[in-house]
Amino acid sequence: MEDSERTQLLSDHGPDISPRIVVEVPRGNASADPARKKLRSLQTSSTSALDTVEVPNNPQTYISNTHSISLEDNHLDRLKISNIQSLMHLLKGNIGTGILAMPIAVSYAGLWVGSIGILFLGFLATHCMHMLLNSSTHLRRRERKGPVDYADTFHLSLASGPPSLRKLAGAGRVTINIFLMMTQFGFCCVYILFVATNVKQLLHTVWADDPSLKVYIIAIGLLLIPYSLIRNLVHLAPFAMFANVLNAVGLIIIFQYIVRGLPNQNTRPADKSYEKLPLYFGTALFTYEGIGLVLPIENKMRTPESFTGWNGILSVGMVTICSLYSAMGWYGYLKFGDEAKGSVTLNLPTDQL
Repeated sequence: MEDSERTQLLSDHGPDISPRIVVEVPRGNASADPARKKLRSLQTSSTSALDTVEVPNNPQTYISNTHSISLEDNHLDRLKISNIQSLMHLLKGNIGTGILAMPIAVSYAGLWVGSIGILFLGFLATHCMHMLLNSSTHLRRRERKGPVDYADTFHLSLASGPPSLRKLAGAGRVTINIFLMMTQFGFCCVYILFVATNVKQLLHTVWADDPSLKVYIIAIGLLLIPYSLIRNLVHLAPFAMFANVLNAVGLIIIFQYIVRGLPNQNTRPADKSYEKLPLYFGTALFTYEGIGLVLPIENKMRTPESFTGWNGILSVGMVTICSLYSAMGWYGYLKFGDEAKGSVTLNLPTDQL
């Protein structure tokens, strides 16, 4: 027959013995294309010894379908982020307003206890991030799922867990989404208030009749709405890179001021009473706010295996972040002592540019 192959299968001589058919399928998702479906015609009888199977053979169909699949894979690959972009997103998601509150956090616990405690909390946060990633990967492979988010991870954990907890899987998904919305909403409120306060403080030095703080908050909120509509991390990567450059410039300016004229470390208490430790832990834990980005970053990476591991992107980024947090807390408290304010920028002089 034209454009077809006849595969002859020799069955055993004997009644009620069905022949075994082995069909090799080329690469290219042959089952998805109707033109490449195989027409199997099998005639079996107790006395026949020869059976036939017809398989259409059209090389052009395989080539065109393989080409279309390749183009689709290339398009999806362009929507993935590189290792450098992943690191930029991780740094931007963690280094925010929290780092500027490190001096007042250390003032609640003491110079040595506060600074070392920041590193310890950073180790716990990094360990929990790795546990989350490992659990997500294990569940995804076991359940044969694609990329999963936080709610999916919790849902799969309950659905495949003890029988008494499986009925709570649906409610668990909703609960995780509610908690995520609450935490992200709180972070955004803090960011907007922080930016509005600093912009007002800066403009007030040159504009005595500047508007009230509410006007700044509304204006900044309106400016952030178009930015928040960008959902793909690839398109957000340039903004994250630019934000990290601004963060670096701002931190350099702050550090070059607070490290000048430092008093002796013996002038600051190494520890304090436990009464203000809850304030210390609340302020320090607030700084490690980037855990909400861990799974989205890994899911959008071209090489997600590079994100985990002791020398992966997550570990390298968190070591950098924890070091900056501890240094800001140490030098900031050593410089300003108990006069450290909620944001170290409020301790900086306003008469110097």
